[in-house]
Amino acid sequence: MRVTKLIREYVEKSVKAIYEPKIEAVGEEYQARKKALEEQLETFVKQADVSARKIIADAGFEIRYNRDYFIHSYGGVYIKKLEDEIGAKRNALYAEMNEKINDILLNLELGATRAELEEMIKNLV
Repeated sequence: MRVTKLIREYVEKSVKAIYEPKIEAVGEEYQARKKALEEQLETFVKQADVSARKIIADAGFEIRYNRDYFIHSYGGVYIKKLEDEIGAKRNALYAEMNEKINDILLNLELGATRAELEEMIKNLV
């Protein structure tokens, strides 16, 4: 079977539909923990901001520049080792996905039929 643009797009779409959920699932627990911590830190910063504004007002001072927050937010938080591992796993899955796409396209160029194409995609799961 000759690989046309339409066939290439179909193969890429089909393989990505299988691999993208796997890629997104890598590090889900870590991301949930990180988001919870960031929400906790944001709450802390808002509480600290309220306290700081009260201290400033009680001392008779005013804030010179109008900002949403007097106390600035924290920097980014992460666990480097886990982020590196997650990145490596995702990169490996992307490489595997691209390899599968290329393998299927090569098989099609070498004469695979539509039934064989569907079987190759089904076997990826």
